[in-house]
Order: sequence, then structure tokens, then C-alpha cells
Amino acid sequence: MKKNNMDFETTVLDYLSRHLYERRERLIEYLMKSHPDDTGYSEASINRKLANMRKNNLILIERDPDVLALYGIKKEAENASYIIDKSAGEILKHLNYVFKKYETGEIIDKKVSLKDMSKYGMTSFLSSSHLNIMVSDLDKEDDGLINILLEILYHQIINKGNKPDNKEIFLENLRNLLSKYPEEHEKYTMIRRRVIRLLGYYNDKAVLKQLKADIEAGRLSETKEDYWDRFTARVIEDGRTELFDLEIYLRKEGNTEAADTLVEIRNQAFAKARNSKDSDLPWEAAVSSTLPVDKKLPKVITKLNEALK
Repeated sequence: MKKNNMDFETTVLDYLSRHLYERRERLIEYLMKSHPDDTGYSEASINRKLANMRKNNLILIERDPDVLALYGIKKEAENASYIIDKSAGEILKHLNYVFKKYETGEIIDKKVSLKDMSKYGMTSFLSSSHLNIMVSDLDKEDDGLINILLEILYHQIINKGNKPDNKEIFLENLRNLLSKYPEEHEKYTMIRRRVIRLLGYYNDKAVLKQLKADIEAGRLSETKEDYWDRFTARVIEDGRTELFDLEIYLRKEGNTEAADTLVEIRNQAFAKARNSKDSDLPWEAAVSSTLPVDKKLPKVITKLNEALK
């Protein structure tokens, strides 16, 4: 086999090892863009080499929607065909079967299914529709299931940018979980923290509500690290006036410990939010600021002074 063919096959298989499958036209576009100066990467050459890889049983090329469904792939267009890693094909079938078992099964089916998904790298397989189904299970009365679901959803949303479509239902379920787990769970210690940080990702004011609830319960010093995150930073910084007044109230009441902890949390939030995105938008949709906060403040103050004249 010629070296350039071996290099091509390695490139394709490396790509598929990360994605498991890809629509043919997107894979071709990726190969052409990533090898602009290399010979053998024209569209015609790529199609010919992909056909050879299929002939040599290295990849599958499928366009039948019923066959694609076995792999958990939803066909996007009538003429779409998909390149599938041959070695991952059976795993894809297994994962599709596992998710169906998760979707229709009882609690034990769901928990075992989620563990199997994680073992086989399900994170590269999940779509928004998969996440929607997981979100709907956040109201189940099983702490272990909730813990696994939040771990997967957190990874998908925060680390991979893969989000469920039913945002309002998701946020409502997260708020309900915060009411259900107001304190750190004895066994699943990350439940509360993940809920707070996911709410912060969407700039949800429930973060402030929980912070005040922690003060009222006298546990803010124990839970303060739940708010030390770049996502919760913007929500807390946006509530600056409300929290400023709260600090004054706490000090007048003689609750110095809570007031000092609140200042610590606000200082953390201010430091992290200084270089963050536009605080008027949810983190997921925010755009980068063109000026750092310390350069914008003089202009803001000037405008305020003019308005007060």
C-alpha cells in the first residue's frame, strides 16, 4: 500500500475514532480543509479512497435510514450518506440499544444503562434529543439516578457545549432539585454543586435565591465553594446591589461571619466576571466584551454623572 494511502486511512480512522460516524459531505469538507496543500485530497480522490476503505472493510458507508437507525443515526437529508467506523459499528448498535432500554425501562434499567453508556464513551453519541429524555428524568425519586444524570448533563453542557432543547423544562427541574437538595448530599456530594453551576451557566436567579437560603440556614461558610465558579460569578455579580444591601443588613444584625463570607463570595465573583462575557446574556449566548471592566467603568461613571446633573 502506498504511503499516501496509509496516511489518508490513518487520518480518516483517527477522525472516526473521535466521532464514531460522520456525514460523508462533512467528512470530505474536513479532509479538504485540513489538507489544503496535500495531494490526494481533492473531492474525487477522497471519494475514491473512501470507496477503497469500504472495500477493505475499514469503514461502512450507509444511506438507508432503517440501517442508520440501528446505529442511532437520524438521517438529515434524502441524499445523505454516513461514514461509520467499522470497528465502532457494533458498539454504536449496542449504545443505541442501551439508550432505548434507558428510555423505556424502570429505575434500575436506567441506572445500569447510564453506566454502560459511560463505559463505552457514550458522550460522543449523545444528541440534544437524548439529553431531552435525560432532562425529563430529573424528577425521579432516586438519588443515585439523579447523580449520574447530572454528571452526564454537566459534562455535555459545560465541557462539550451539547445542550438539551427543552431549556425551560431543564431549568425548572434544576430549580426543583435545588429545593430537594438544599444541602450537600451525604453520599452524592456533587449533586447540589452541579445544579448550582448549571443554573449559573444559564444565568438563572435561583443561584441568588439559594445563596440567601444558605445565609438564613447558617451554612454559607460551609457551602461557599459552590459559588466559586465562572458560571455562577456572573449571576452573583449581576446581583451586586441586592447583595450589597444584604451585607449591610447582616452586619447590623451582628452576623459578621455570614457577612464576611458573602464578601468573599462577591470578591471571587467580581474577579472571575471581570474577564467574562456580557452579563446581560446567558453564558451560553454571551459575546466577548470589547473592553475589560476596569476600562469600561470610567465611561459608565461619566454617563451616570451626566444623568445626575
